[in-house]
Order: sequence, then structure tokens, then C-alpha cells
Amino acid sequence: MRVSVAAVKLSIPRYHIDYWRRTGLLPGEAELAFSDLRRIQFIWDCRNRRIPLSRIRRMVRHPDLMPTMALASTDFGVCFRVDGAMYADPELGQLALIPAKPQGEEGPRVVELKKKTPPEDRIKVLEEAYAEALATDDKKRLLRVLAEILKIQPGHPGALIERGNLAFDEGRWNRALAFYEEAAKKNPDCVEAVYNTANAYFKQGKYAPAIRYFQESIRLDPDFPESHFNLAILYLKLGHGDPARAYFEAYLELDSESEWSEQARQFIADIDQQKNMSLGLIDA
Repeated sequence: MRVSVAAVKLSIPRYHIDYWRRTGLLPGEAELAFSDLRRIQFIWDCRNRRIPLSRIRRMVRHPDLMPTMALASTDFGVCFRVDGAMYADPELGQLALIPAKPQGEEGPRVVELKKKTPPEDRIKVLEEAYAEALATDDKKRLLRVLAEILKIQPGHPGALIERGNLAFDEGRWNRALAFYEEAAKKNPDCVEAVYNTANAYFKQGKYAPAIRYFQESIRLDPDFPESHFNLAILYLKLGHGDPARAYFEAYLELDSESEWSEQARQFIADIDQQKNMSLGLIDA
């Protein structure tokens, strides 16, 4: 499953999942396995409880500390095991009766439980259609579904952000920015819209608005490390060592064990060295 599909299915902002992949909390492969989805949910639950990333990183490496939900291969293929019960399809309510089979019974049985009521909300239907289209990588279909969502609800934050993401992936910064800014304008508290807007401005070399939007994303979600890291890089690029150092320090407070943490420490050391040289405290 692709990251974009997982984000829709799990209702977790894509930028968080992307960050977890880049910093080693998740595998870096293009496709996510079902076990990765379990880990994503676990990480998200931990972050919502304000558990530090350094502690989460230790827990996800310890299989005994992972959530109780597990996966197993059966005659039905992959099944979900939740608190001792085995589901062939949890969404449809198909319970696979596998353990303790009566004598003489061949193979597991499936019991149809009460199925979920089909959603009446057209937006919900289209969101599900979009998640399915993501799995096929059919861009024309993706754009068509997003257009339908925005026709019904012009300010739909997820649809606007996804339109921006499609353009961003193609390097069309102006078009991506237009969708991100619209999403941020209509939904000022949408962190992903604000954060993506900052990145789009950064890509265009428009640093003043990029700084403004990165700072706003930090205000909205102070526990997302990448906002601090990217803002530090931006200040460093502009030659402002003190604010760059401060944001690298803030990044390390949130995530001190990723690959990026070593880069942050090196940047801080370089900033300190240059400052000491300028003060004449050390030789060039």
C-alpha cells in the first residue's frame, strides 16, 4: 500500500508518515506492508499521548511492546487478529472462526457479522473512491474524484491538499502552492496545509513566506520535528546562524536518534565554529 493510501485509510496526515519513513521509524520501501500500517497506528497513538520519538523508536524495535493487533496467514489469505479474534475482513464484519475447530470440521469458517451501513454522505463515498484510485496510480481518475469532492465542498482540506501533492510530485510548485494556500486559507488550523505551503515556497526560493508558514506550522503542531528542521535549514541558507541553531536544538529535543539528528548536531557544531572564528576565539 502506498503512503498516500495509508494516510487516507488511517486518517493520519501524510507528512507525519513521510517523516517517520525518512527517519527510520518505518521502512523506506515505496509500498507499505500490513505490518507497517500497524506500526504507523502505534506511532500515531504514542505521539497523541505525547510520548517522545526516542522512546517510540525503542518500542517499535521491541516486538513484545507492539499493539495487540496482529496479522496471520490463513486459508483466506491475510487475516487480522484482534484480541484473540480472527477477522477475514474487519470492514465487512467477516469473522474467521479458526481456533478450536470442532472435530470433523474441515478448515476455518467465516461468519458474516452485521455489516457496516453504507455511507450516505457523498463526500465519504468519494473519499473512499479516492483511496481506491490511489492504489492504481490512475492520475486522471484521481483528479476526477478530487474535482467531484471540491464541487460538492469547495473548501475540503484533504482534496485541496491532495491536488497540491499531485502537482508538487511533478515539480509544479506554483500550482501546488495555489492549492496549499487555498487549503490553509479555508482551514487555518490545518497543519498539513500550512506545512506544505511552507515547503512549496521554500522550493521556489521565496524564503520570507516560507519562514512565516513554517513558524505557523510549528505553532499549530509544535511536536512535529521536520518543521523545526526545515526552518533551521532555511535560516542556515540565509546565513542566520543563531535562529538556525535554535531550531536545530528544538528538533533534537523532539527526535534525537534519527539519521537527521546527526546532521542537526553537525550543523550546530559548524555554526558554533564559525561564530567562534568570527569572535577570534579560534584560528581559521
